[in-house]
Amino acid sequence: MADDTKCLMKLKNLRDNANWTIEEDRHRLRRQMYPLIRHWKGRLPNLRDIFEKEEIEWLLAESVKFTNRNEYLMEFTPLVEFLIKTGYKDEPEDEYGELILRRTTPLHRASRRNARDIRVSVLEFFKIYDRFDLNYSDEYGFTHFHVACKFGYVEIVQKFLELGQDPNCLPSGGSNSSSVVDSPLQLALFGHHEPVVRLLLQNGADPDLVIKKDGSTLLHVVCKKDDDSYSAKLFFKIIDDLEQPLQIDARDSKGNTPLHLALDYGFRGASELLLRHGADSNVVDWRGYTPLHIICMRDDVLGLVELFFKINDEKNQPVLIDAEDRWGWTPLQFAVARLLPRLVDLLVDHGADLSTFVFPSKEHFDRCVKVSQREEVGYKFGLASRALAAVERLERRGYELNRNDALTIMTIFAEYRWFEKSAYFDEFWYDDEPFAREATKIKIFPKIEKSKSEAKEAATIKQNLSLYDLVQLRPKQAEKLVTYTDYLRIAKSIDWRYERTKETYEMHLCEMVSRGFFRRWALDSFLELTLYRLPILCCDIIVENLVNEDLWHICLAAAGRNQEDVSKKVPTIGIEFFTRRHKRAKKAPKSLHELYES
Repeated sequence: MADDTKCLMKLKNLRDNANWTIEEDRHRLRRQMYPLIRHWKGRLPNLRDIFEKEEIEWLLAESVKFTNRNEYLMEFTPLVEFLIKTGYKDEPEDEYGELILRRTTPLHRASRRNARDIRVSVLEFFKIYDRFDLNYSDEYGFTHFHVACKFGYVEIVQKFLELGQDPNCLPSGGSNSSSVVDSPLQLALFGHHEPVVRLLLQNGADPDLVIKKDGSTLLHVVCKKDDDSYSAKLFFKIIDDLEQPLQIDARDSKGNTPLHLALDYGFRGASELLLRHGADSNVVDWRGYTPLHIICMRDDVLGLVELFFKINDEKNQPVLIDAEDRWGWTPLQFAVARLLPRLVDLLVDHGADLSTFVFPSKEHFDRCVKVSQREEVGYKFGLASRALAAVERLERRGYELNRNDALTIMTIFAEYRWFEKSAYFDEFWYDDEPFAREATKIKIFPKIEKSKSEAKEAATIKQNLSLYDLVQLRPKQAEKLVTYTDYLRIAKSIDWRYERTKETYEMHLCEMVSRGFFRRWALDSFLELTLYRLPILCCDIIVENLVNEDLWHICLAAAGRNQEDVSKKVPTIGIEFFTRRHKRAKKAPKSLHELYES
């Protein structure tokens, strides 16, 4: 085993034989040092007698740099431990005695590594960089104080603060700079270091400080990042314990409050904390969006809106449910345009005014229904069912749908390609084996209104009716059996993986779900076009034998829209199409025909 003289001489020889200006020599020296320092015996050297300060810094920095490579994984610990044992301390002065605090130290570099990839804690570096009256900063404004807060070194944070360190530690440009450095309070909070968060707040850290160029405070940042709400819970817990005042409705440069952001990101926990701590439920951003507008624009809307109303009801906090944004949109208009029938119910239940409600335009629907879903197989039927269910909910609550409203819905069906075409029709698609097998498993369970004498038989049919049975029924039969709510349930139950027939039967289901709506409006329009010269029964038979796209053209003609184009498109395929389909429908279960034959 080498003695202290031999170790010292070997270390000096290694340094003397290395040309420091040649990078390859430097790396060779670094690699050769490790076996020696691992087995060092005797008196420890003063490394400044062998290496220049810059050379020691380079050795440390390179060790940190290579810690994620397997061949160097063990290098980091021996070198740092050896330096600490030798009593090596960083000296911030240059050769002229001037302080140099603006430099990236190995401590900065080590703090950027994943802690699990480093053999020794970053804490060990503070035994080398132990001047807490000074604060080294890298080129971004990230300081040793930031490092201590990031890793939760409460004793080191305490030492910095005792020696006059500003707990906010803003970068040189202040809160309006373009620095990417997080504040000490943010680092401690997102590291879940409760003692450090408390210490910073107790020593003057400002929780309302603008810490981002976009005007965000810490609470804004928490509500954009905290998907598990732990940081938000910790923050409010400490704020409450310390009775620290907090601007809970602070606005960023776009007028967003923390509540806007928490709801926009769908963070339920953070949203609940904000509401229970008094966040304003009616505050608007630069677009005029209230928190309720934000909720109504999300995909996972129901859970958030129920929570929102529940807390506001508990706190007796009024909600401006008919508030308009800059473009005059209300939350209820968003609910209808986004095809969300359950949300329509919730908004009306909480006071949305139907007497002043304006039905969304085609442009509104275009903005709210995702382009990727409008024409994609597997989404069309669900969207069509939701659209008609939303309209039905409005009408049930007292809204009087007019022809323009109905035409808007019909135009959506046309432009989103939700119409069944004759090209789709295949007399034998019902018997496609994968479809038949899966469709038989899907039970409909419709609500059937029958007399008492028929109740028992109807209940039996209700339990046995499958999707396979349903698609073989005539339109009027299906109307009597299945509601929009039933169709919504069906849409969620269907497996759309069967490539050969899925587009065909999805288009057929779109036709079925909308048949009653189109027929209702087309019959009145057809009577109007004939100047009421034909008997209603006659008109009803004609309308019954047309496909939905034809019925849309009739409504357009009656409304005076594109009459020339419509007259050119008067179809002849519709009657043939449904005549063929009716023949096929006769193969549906006999019991259904007997009970519901129209």
